[in-house]
Amino acid sequence: MANWPDPSSRKSSKSNSVHPAEISRAYPVDGGIITQQPVKEIKPEGVPDVPEGLEALQKTQHLFIKQSVETHYQVLDSDGEKIFMADELTDTSTRAFCRGTKPFDISFFIRSGMYRKEVMKMCGEPRSCGCGGDITLRLTKHTLGIIEQATDCTIPYFYVNDWEGKEILHIVGPASRGCFNFSLDKGGEFDILLPDDRTLIGKIAKYWGGKDKEIGSKIGDIWGVKFPLDMKVGHKALLLAACFLLNFQYQDVLDEN
Repeated sequence: MANWPDPSSRKSSKSNSVHPAEISRAYPVDGGIITQQPVKEIKPEGVPDVPEGLEALQKTQHLFIKQSVETHYQVLDSDGEKIFMADELTDTSTRAFCRGTKPFDISFFIRSGMYRKEVMKMCGEPRSCGCGGDITLRLTKHTLGIIEQATDCTIPYFYVNDWEGKEILHIVGPASRGCFNFSLDKGGEFDILLPDDRTLIGKIAKYWGGKDKEIGSKIGDIWGVKFPLDMKVGHKALLLAACFLLNFQYQDVLDEN
């Protein structure tokens, strides 16, 4: 017979003792074999269908960016009503010396009583000459999505990804003549396509003051985007971010043309 250790010879420790019932709960016994209970995977919380503060996007299929002063913008809906205020937080030297490729940070606000409430934040760094850039759109607690620029010298091409990293849209602009020589004609438009690159669902374009009296700006030129009315609110917000990206990247080029 095997000589088992005498249990009485072991030093008892209250802090290290475990009741048999606790062992059976943590490690269920099956056929005399103790098996570890699988750990339940905790999935990250997703972005709500209508994030707080973005409710106004449900009822519009157009958005227009109107620059009021150098670093302040208004976002208008299909009826020309202001639904967001946006402030660019980029420093003065960056705005002056990084034209077309300047990194930027923008905060979006809604009016809440006598105060402004931040509902979205956008940061990014556009690129030129085929060097891919990107822009990230965030809510208070979530990343809403990312817009990635393709590394292509001949055509402006962007991938729109949702918060899970899933590719949901493509944005394609007119062809260029090569690096640093974009031939974006005045009135040039950017197509919004499904990932199949064939199904057109919207447009992004710059509207020059006076070109269209219905949407023209008395202060200056504006960028606009059109999309399906029933598009998800989060996807509409990402296309709004794309408008800002195109504005910063191609503003000077379009003005010169």
